Amino acid sequence: MLAGSPGSGKTHLLHALAQHARRNFYIDSIACLSATQWAQEVAAGLHFADIACVLQRFASHDLLALDDTDRLWGMPQAQQAFAELLRERQEQGLRTLLTATLYPASPHNPQPLCELLAQQTAVRLH
Repeated sequence: MLAGSPGSGKTHLLHALAQHARRNFYIDSIACLSATQWAQEVAAGLHFADIACVLQRFASHDLLALDDTDRLWGMPQAQQAFAELLRERQEQGLRTLLTATLYPASPHNPQPLCELLAQQTAVRLH
């Protein structure tokens, strides 16, 4: 997980790492998408009653890179589906790269990371 404040370069680094991973002999397939794109995939899967296929497709990539995971907090179905996907990928030992914007805790802007993401190995960008 790459975590940092807005404008710290998380998205740029995510794309650079995904591009670099394409040269890795052991990584055959890569999916790189934003939290918004993930939410759209989940919505389509729910609409067409094939959410299991969506999860299976993204669970099979050697590397999954998801940008702005913190944006999933306002989308409970996408958040739940992603938590399930992340657990599946961890069980398979697959690589997952995430970014999240960290905001200072304050009564005006509380945006904590969910427990699942808070337990991931993180690199904080300042």
